Amino acid sequence: MSNERPIRMLLLADSQTRAVTLNAGLAGASSPRFEVRRVTSLAQALAAVAGEHFDVVMLDLGPSAAVGLDRVAALRNAALASTIVVLADSAPEAHVVQALRSGADDCLLARRGGRPGELALRIRYAITRRALVGQNAADLLTPEVRARVRTEDELLLASGQASTNEVSVPTDDGSTRELQVVTFPVRTRTAP
Repeated sequence: MSNERPIRMLLLADSQTRAVTLNAGLAGASSPRFEVRRVTSLAQALAAVAGEHFDVVMLDLGPSAAVGLDRVAALRNAALASTIVVLADSAPEAHVVQALRSGADDCLLARRGGRPGELALRIRYAITRRALVGQNAADLLTPEVRARVRTEDELLLASGQASTNEVSVPTDDGSTRELQVVTFPVRTRTAP
């Protein structure tokens, strides 16, 4: 059994069937395991991310990728430190680009009969990619948003709710770049 902390995921999915399918796909994942909390509305998702940290927020667009793309921007604004992944049954390239421009870190097309663990692997890739490009992405944020992120990180660090780690990342020229990564602990909740 691994000592790695679980990946905390907030799943915004209207469909109970889709939620069950996604949970089944993640249940067989190799370490680390996923802790999934499902909500069915944008209002519930926004309330959840306001009170807790999630490593990843997955937005299920269902059969129509055009419906719900406006929710991506709202989630990105509310969950600045989380990886945002959009899941769609099918999506024209224009919708994928719009989702990414609205703040999604990845857009996955739902497929039947994929390899076991593939969904979990793709989500872990999105989380890793976001962490690695986070320093560069911060340069694209407005000064107001950048200040808000710094303030949130500083408050979490000062209160002991987060810690920092140095990570060495190889660059294209063969050198390494040191990144400071803020790590958030898992908050546990007891079921009502």
